[in-house]
Amino acid sequence: MHYMSYLMDPGSLASQLAALPPETFGSRSKPVEHIKWDLMDYGPFFSSSFGGRNNPVEKGVSIRIGETNEAAVCFDTELLRMRMGWTGKFLRLSRLRDGLGGEPNPAGPVAFQTLHYPGWSTNRKFTDPRLQSYGALPKSVGRYRGLFTHGNRTILSYAIGGSSVLESPWFIRSNGFPIFQRTFQIEAKDPLTLQVCNVANAKTMFVEGLPVLIDDNPTNATFTIAKVIGAPKGFDWELDSKHGIRLRLPAMTGSQNFSIFICTGAKSNLSTAMSSLPDIAENKDLERLCHGGPSLWKEPVVTHGKLGTQKGAYQVDLLTLPDENPWRSWLRPGGFDFFPDGRIALCSLAGDVWIASGVDAKLEQLVWRRFATGLFQPLGLKIIGNDIYVMCRDAIVRLHDLNGDGEADFYESFNSDISNARNYHEFCLDLQTDTQGNFYTLKGSNLGTSVTQQQGTLLKILSDGSKAEVLATGFRAPNGLCLNPGNELFNTDNEGEWIPACKINHVEKDKFYGHVSTSHGQQTTTFQPPICWLPHVADNSSGAPIWVNSERWGPFGNSLLHTSYGTCSLFAVLTETVNGTWQGGVVRFRLTFDSGIMRGRFNPTDGQLYLCGLAGWQNSATKDGGFYRVRFTGKPVNLPSALHIHADAIEIGFTDPLDVATASDPQNFSAEQWDYKWSHDYGSSEYSPKAPKVLGRDSVEIKAVKLSADHKSVFLTVLPKLKPVMQMKIEYNINAADGSSLHQEIYNTINAVPTGEAAKN
Repeated sequence: MHYMSYLMDPGSLASQLAALPPETFGSRSKPVEHIKWDLMDYGPFFSSSFGGRNNPVEKGVSIRIGETNEAAVCFDTELLRMRMGWTGKFLRLSRLRDGLGGEPNPAGPVAFQTLHYPGWSTNRKFTDPRLQSYGALPKSVGRYRGLFTHGNRTILSYAIGGSSVLESPWFIRSNGFPIFQRTFQIEAKDPLTLQVCNVANAKTMFVEGLPVLIDDNPTNATFTIAKVIGAPKGFDWELDSKHGIRLRLPAMTGSQNFSIFICTGAKSNLSTAMSSLPDIAENKDLERLCHGGPSLWKEPVVTHGKLGTQKGAYQVDLLTLPDENPWRSWLRPGGFDFFPDGRIALCSLAGDVWIASGVDAKLEQLVWRRFATGLFQPLGLKIIGNDIYVMCRDAIVRLHDLNGDGEADFYESFNSDISNARNYHEFCLDLQTDTQGNFYTLKGSNLGTSVTQQQGTLLKILSDGSKAEVLATGFRAPNGLCLNPGNELFNTDNEGEWIPACKINHVEKDKFYGHVSTSHGQQTTTFQPPICWLPHVADNSSGAPIWVNSERWGPFGNSLLHTSYGTCSLFAVLTETVNGTWQGGVVRFRLTFDSGIMRGRFNPTDGQLYLCGLAGWQNSATKDGGFYRVRFTGKPVNLPSALHIHADAIEIGFTDPLDVATASDPQNFSAEQWDYKWSHDYGSSEYSPKAPKVLGRDSVEIKAVKLSADHKSVFLTVLPKLKPVMQMKIEYNINAADGSSLHQEIYNTINAVPTGEAAKN
């Protein structure tokens, strides 16, 4: 059942959202509308940016703790520090753009915090070794490895220098006092110092040998106290100059388990709180919790697909998503791939990965299992063998099912080299591989001057995850890519500042693609022209291109497709190269989708095209998310399959023979052309190629039409002779040989016109 169906049910999700008490944030006086995430069970943790402007976390993991999830902490996976702990509810997500346009905040009162510097030190100096305040620590200093789940426990895994750390946060209450517990299992090859907590302007002191921070705020005087149980001999507390508590640890032989307790409260209750701190701690063997634990989402969700009933060569079948599920998981698909056995793994923008079985010809019973949760805005997924790799905003995460129960137990940080500066547009978009197993993704820009070296770039990540490198620059909002069998790269970009219209690119290494704010030092007087510009009426927000690698999907094998997130449309891309320059056009398939489409793959089992997409920013979707199969029926396709530019003619090749009478009449064809202005303005108006400062389009006269001997190609003789132009529209109203009406439009770009011998061919 789709979410909108709940509107008819008084006990539905919509009714529950409406019944929630209104909330106000900041200085707003009006209630803020609730979003579907308010009722969603995110799982034991949630990955996101966090913490606000003054003490930010670019990449964080917020973790539920306590037997009844009565508290939470946020761990900074870049600085390897426990940023904050709080009691009460878990997270309050932003209301902007359905939770994507801002950072989560604690939904309860904050108990302790740390400052914006590394959480650990090997030399007692807590200086930030990064060249800029974004990105992970140098790997020689520290590295986040990922996290394990074991029932309601989350275990963090990271390295500090040459030392390995497992850490599991927890929460207890003693005599009413909230006590946060950090349990460690460390193999410390060198002495280490841990940042425990800080309180601005607090007095630092020792009371009965325990470190205490006193905040003498006149209206709310408080204490913060720390205690360690099980620490190795030689440990020591340290009160730092920044109103904080640190714990010094000696080098160790073998693995050591210990726990730190942090308690806060009213200053008047300090002595009672000290006597309430535990004297004995259950210092769990954390390594034993890193092999898989109890299942959290045992219940499968069964949906029933729906076969298409369209007429023609292609049917759109619906793979019904498990929108109605026990965890209120909000499904907005951002990527998927196929297992060797035919099952599908699909990621959702809200942080989930689901696995579907039963994907057969009839789609009568699709069985879905929730496999993973809490990921940071995943918008790409790739399966290699049986391993699932998810492209999240903070990392490529490799998911491991350690005990074979159908749920991920280890969320491995496979590569986290891509920085995140917390701007809304900085999605990591799509995940593809080349024939050597190297990964590729796209990083959105921040729309202004770049503050990290990866904003607005296409990136390559080595197959072992050891390194990420920038291949090309100058992208604004590049929502997807693909590779052909020759490892050539194609991507899309979206209209906005410095991008006058949506476009499809053939991407070459070290080239600049037009978005000046993300040029990263490359020349910006010119840019690589796209294969094709796309006017707003055709595509106002592009999805990913798709390379057709199936011979069972009709006459488009070994060619390019284009998806539109904005107009919920699928296009064939008609490409050619002239003197090494790519160019081409698009023609729309006569198909409809009820959500934006932006990811696609061909199923190796049935050879058909599968597509997924979502709503979330501007598009014409009627559903929050959709998953589709576009199935070839074997009927005549009756679409263009080739487009070639000659000096004085346009050649259009069709998949099937045309009606001689209508296809030979110049009156049935028309063409016009225009240019765009490359500037900092958002998008561009249309400008006359003849008079570049004049708004409008120029007509192209179709002087004559010649039909090929096989009736599958038309040659349009045009006046004046063709020249490079950013945008052309070719429209025709003819019939196919089988009587089908073909009223279609091709939008194309001419980057080069053949000359010499090339013009004769």
